[in-house]
Amino acid sequence: MFRMFIWEDDFVPRDNQKPLSNHKTLAPHVEYLGMDEEMGPIAISMVKEDLERSAENHQGAIYRMIIRISDMRTMRVAVPEEALSESNDRSTRSLIRELIELVCPRISFGVLRPAIQSQRVEELLMKIDEQPIYTRYKVGIMLCRAGQSTEEQMYNNETSTPAFDEFLDFIGQRVTLKGWDQYKGGLDTRGDTTGTHSVYAEYQAHEIMFHVSTLLPFTPSNRQQLSRKRHIGNDMVTIVFQEPGALPFSPITVRSHFQHVFIIIRVHNACTENVSYSVAVSRSKDVPSFGPPIPKGACFSKCTEMHDWLLTKIINAENAVHRSKKFATMAARTRREALKDLVENYLGPHQNEGASKIASRFLGGSVKRRERHNPRPSQIPMRGALSWLVDVHDYSTNQRVSCVLGLSQESLVLLERPSGIVLFCTPTHSIIGWANTEMGLKIYYDHGDQHLLRCCSESGTDAELNSLLTRLCTVTKGDEAKELVLRRARLSDHWGFHVQDEGVVTDVEMYQTAWKAGLRQGSRIVEIGSQAVATLTLDRLCDQLSATDCARLLVISPAQDGSPRRGCEDPNCPAVRGVEQMLTPDAFAKQPITYQEMFRMRNREYANSPNNSPASSFDDRSFSFAPKKSVCSSPNGGIDESIAGPSSASLSLLNPPRSLNRAQSDEHLTSGVLLARSNAKAPLSARESTNDSNAADMLRLQTQLERANQEKKALELLANQLRKQLIHERQAHENTRREIERLRTLYEKK
Repeated sequence: MFRMFIWEDDFVPRDNQKPLSNHKTLAPHVEYLGMDEEMGPIAISMVKEDLERSAENHQGAIYRMIIRISDMRTMRVAVPEEALSESNDRSTRSLIRELIELVCPRISFGVLRPAIQSQRVEELLMKIDEQPIYTRYKVGIMLCRAGQSTEEQMYNNETSTPAFDEFLDFIGQRVTLKGWDQYKGGLDTRGDTTGTHSVYAEYQAHEIMFHVSTLLPFTPSNRQQLSRKRHIGNDMVTIVFQEPGALPFSPITVRSHFQHVFIIIRVHNACTENVSYSVAVSRSKDVPSFGPPIPKGACFSKCTEMHDWLLTKIINAENAVHRSKKFATMAARTRREALKDLVENYLGPHQNEGASKIASRFLGGSVKRRERHNPRPSQIPMRGALSWLVDVHDYSTNQRVSCVLGLSQESLVLLERPSGIVLFCTPTHSIIGWANTEMGLKIYYDHGDQHLLRCCSESGTDAELNSLLTRLCTVTKGDEAKELVLRRARLSDHWGFHVQDEGVVTDVEMYQTAWKAGLRQGSRIVEIGSQAVATLTLDRLCDQLSATDCARLLVISPAQDGSPRRGCEDPNCPAVRGVEQMLTPDAFAKQPITYQEMFRMRNREYANSPNNSPASSFDDRSFSFAPKKSVCSSPNGGIDESIAGPSSASLSLLNPPRSLNRAQSDEHLTSGVLLARSNAKAPLSARESTNDSNAADMLRLQTQLERANQEKKALELLANQLRKQLIHERQAHENTRREIERLRTLYEKK
């Protein structure tokens, strides 16, 4: 019998131990990498440890192995030498083969090769092994005064209180951020843009930086206090410090994707010798329980034991959040991509590859060559453009047009084949997202406009499409749109979210229908069912949502800071001005007419456009997917029709109406690509149309006229209702008078 045991000293790392480095310094180590079709990327490390000097019972050695398989849990095992077959001239390759067959026989040794001998390989493996080890934490602290309970009220407490200052000095030490050389927790230590001071604590080799609401910058004109919420709202653990008289706190009132644990601390007898604190904890449903436990009805005095207990509770709380399903999935994806990158870029040559090349040269290729992998230029951040052959749908003629799509770091351009005329050009920062559907690839830009195209591939595979998607991820700030299905039991039930003209979700009620489906504040709805939101007015958008009990939404997630993705080039657009905060309905209503009214007017013109289905224009055997009938039967065309305009069928593909064309920046108007648009057959200059003052005046007057007509219709409707009500009152009055006369007559007869 042989003995095999788990590598216990590294299985649960403690005190900032580094699992990979503990044994690597004892003896030479080897790494093998490979890609298995079923298991995914694999990385194996092995080191031989001699035990003669430390263990009397072992006369041989122990082989320690770390086996990393894609997003599975890392295996750390130790195999004694006596468990292996005896061989004096054993090679490293045969040793690794026998160890793998003994420890994990599911791994095929044929897919493994030695890693390149590089310090970078060791650093990447160290980073992967240290991924579940956390020693630095960011924790938010919010002050809740008497009579307060909501998140907005706590964020708007401009200054601190004596009780709050006493608690901050108790939990940590105040530090000056400028010049701070230790863990900064995302705070600015150079320019004081995140405040001048903060609270820092160190406990058993763990560093904690507290994001204190009253120490972060205060903006009087911003009720949401985004400069404070940007830090505290991204912390997994938040402390709510309640003063006497504070209302009960409910985590449902907090809108955040990251705040999973709330530690509520209420102070008693503040600023006295008998000060004490009562503690309660609220955690998300998928966060596992963590210690140390809270005694029932306990009230902690201000002492060292309470200080250590609270810091331990904070550290364990964040560690528990990392074990929740959401963050565990994110960590597994990060680990899988890191292993994949390691295998693709640091895989060494096969041992007999040199002999294969020699035999191939002298024997006329009798030895099979190693398969070469195609390069991945779409992932390289090159400044120039990469090109794809695509077929773009022309909504004006319901046909497809063969084009060359060029995508650089600055611009996306469509050139007609074979003339080379520039049909469309837009900067990459205006692209807000894309969706790979059965109809083809939809690219969304500007105010939610879209183009429908398909990549042409001679092999009939999706390689070209995948490379285009990769390039979009590399050079744009957009994201892939996801489909959400919202269902409600009755039409009278609320969806639980608010939306603007452009489909921007301004608010989502937690635990309601939309929230449960995955819709979040800052998301952007680009399609409802099969209709593009850009073709709908706000009233029609609301009517469609209210008239159905099952809504299918195509949604683009918000940016990393929670703001909606915007691609408008209008100088009055918030995205161009650099305003990253989300627009409230009131703020959106105050936008200039060049941004708001033009968008509404464009929707009205789209609503009157003819129905065109892109399905027939893509009826080609080179594509393996079939169009959906439901998508083609949209009452409004289902797709953005902003590309209708010129008389030529090919040039009308992507040319908006003159009054609706977006203004290009000076950089793109002077670029070499856009100079080609001077061709007389393709008058696509956007500045000529948007700078036309007469068109702007006509648009403004037409908008005011339509608004006056709407007000007139509303007044006429109100007048009719009042007229009917007056007639009804007169009839009731006449009936009452007749009844009185009848009763008087009866009384006189008696």
